[in-house]
Order: sequence, then C-alpha cells, then structure tokens
Amino acid sequence: TWDEAAVEARFRRVARRFDAAACAAPPAAPRVHGVVFVVGMPRSGTTLVEQILASHPAVVPLGETDRLERALGAVLGGPEAYPDAADDDACARIGTAY
Repeated sequence: TWDEAAVEARFRRVARRFDAAACAAPPAAPRVHGVVFVVGMPRSGTTLVEQILASHPAVVPLGETDRLERALGAVLGGPEAYPDAADDDACARIGTAY
C-alpha cells in the first residue's frame, strides 16, 4: 500500500542527510575506471542512450539493475535503513559494495 506521508518523510531525511555541506565535500569514492551511469526519468531516452553506447565494442550495457538496493542491504541491512544509518563510513562501504 502507498503511504504518501512515509515517502515524504523519507525524502526529507535524504535531503537533510545530503545537504549542501555534505555534497560540497563528499567522501572519497572508490576509483573505478570506465564506468558510465545513464540516469533519467522514465521515457526520457535513457534506453536509447544506453543502446547507442552499447554499440561500441568496448561498452557492456548493464540495463536496469538492483545492485544499489543490494549494496544498501549488504551494508545497512536493507534500503529502509537508508538514509538514517548512512554516515560517511557507511556511504563509502555502500560505494565499495556497489
């Protein structure tokens, strides 16, 4: 069932956790060579962009994936714990797990 109040509260917690100060000096991310994320709203052309990139022999498309959700689960016990338990150390571990 949809709980609008709960979703709004979660978005507010995300905004508080990742405020301007947190985004100005984010924790160091693991260096991964050659990773490209194609993100966008549904029906905005992201699949077409992925297909165009994947036409190059050195590009492997991943498609839509649940890897971030699995990384959140591995580090925090599940996505429902996010962002409350996502301190800088947890964010670094989520990035490594991802």
